[in-house]
Amino acid sequence: EYAPGIDDTGEPPEDTAGEDTAGDAEDYASFYADGVVQEIRLSLTQDTIQALNRQVRNGSFEYLSGDVQINGRDFTNVGVRIKGSSTLRDFDSKPSLKIKFDAFEDGKDFAGLERVTLNNMVEDPTQTKEVMNYRVFREMGLPASRANHAAVFVNDEYYGLYTNLEAMDDEWLKLRFDDPSGDLWEANDYADFTRAGLNNWELASGDGDESQLQAVADALKGDDPYVMVDLFLDIEQFQRWWVTRLITGDVDGYPYSPNDAYIYADPNDGFRFVFMPWGVDESWSPDTPAYWRSVTGQLADMCLDDNPCEADLLLRAAEQLDSFALLEPVEWLAKERTVIEPFLASDARRPFSLADVERATDKLAEYMLEIPEDLRREMGL
Repeated sequence: EYAPGIDDTGEPPEDTAGEDTAGDAEDYASFYADGVVQEIRLSLTQDTIQALNRQVRNGSFEYLSGDVQINGRDFTNVGVRIKGSSTLRDFDSKPSLKIKFDAFEDGKDFAGLERVTLNNMVEDPTQTKEVMNYRVFREMGLPASRANHAAVFVNDEYYGLYTNLEAMDDEWLKLRFDDPSGDLWEANDYADFTRAGLNNWELASGDGDESQLQAVADALKGDDPYVMVDLFLDIEQFQRWWVTRLITGDVDGYPYSPNDAYIYADPNDGFRFVFMPWGVDESWSPDTPAYWRSVTGQLADMCLDDNPCEADLLLRAAEQLDSFALLEPVEWLAKERTVIEPFLASDARRPFSLADVERATDKLAEYMLEIPEDLRREMGL
């Protein structure tokens, strides 16, 4: 029998929530605690479900009204919409979903959260890639979202196990940066620091000062770009972020594919940009080490063409690989596998058999053990 919020110790996380403490950071954090499966129940009319399905067919998405219960707490008249691109599905299958608490009523939230993001994991046979990936970034000292799992019900029908992913917005910034007033940009398809690519950075939070983006692009075209870019973008942080993306086997985003990343202009660091991961559902590819130089992003391309920058990149790579060796991702994976097993067993909408999930998870564990040596060999370390 399912009890909401059960963690891998068999105990529920401490409930600090109350109607007068909804914005408390501790309560916010508990919603994304490692090793916890949240319970999320949506109540939608059939007319709403049909309208959301039509949005999938039409390719136009907007929030429609529904009710949601999260670990026993009820919220009425919240926004619900389907999300996704390659993972796009409708309610006849297993849709990825966004819930927006203040879509129709200003000021409404859950534990300070304005939005909840639920990813359907239909391209992930391990059912854990996102949870593992974001945790590696965090444990390596890089800003990244938190993620765990959620058991999702629609009108009391179990729709299966989802990734419960922390959305990146102004609340996210408040929890990670001393000054959250800077601009947060999301890399859409073809985003880069080029004349055309600058148009594909989408503002997620802030005032939208495009001059900093332009400054990076100008520095890349000038003399001594490695030194000049660092005035507007934390190049050391980018290198560590880039290497961590390699460690997690993710070449489906910048700087390999021009999307799936966020950057933040930190006011406490002269508005220099820092990078954050996003869209990591196609990570942990065993072929990644062999293609580590196959970049498309202008920032990485500059670095590989600049001897001092490449030398520093390799230094960061050695440091990050040493740090990864001190983590215990295989143990995290084993615990996560135990926590989600009963929810996977009853998930009739997952596109993978339980045997497929087991094989893919075993391969992921092998990858985590082998990737340090594979990367060291390919990078000449």
